[in-house]
Amino acid sequence: MAINQTVFRISDNCIGCMLCIELMPAYFRLDEDTLLSTIECQPKTIEEYQWFCEAEKDCPANAIKQINKLEKI
Repeated sequence: MAINQTVFRISDNCIGCMLCIELMPAYFRLDEDTLLSTIECQPKTIEEYQWFCEAEKDCPANAIKQINKLEKI
């Protein structure tokens, strides 16, 4: 997917392992109420997009998802 057509979301599969936060603390944070990860900001460059793809691949709960902005959610 093209970077300008993609957003990343955390699904309900998140187990709060904090791996994404450890990998990319500027982009992910822990929600103190739910103790689950949230995304602070979306990638703006190809390099950032690649980092998000790595986090998506490494997530043990398969909770980081790419969504095409042009499709209905």
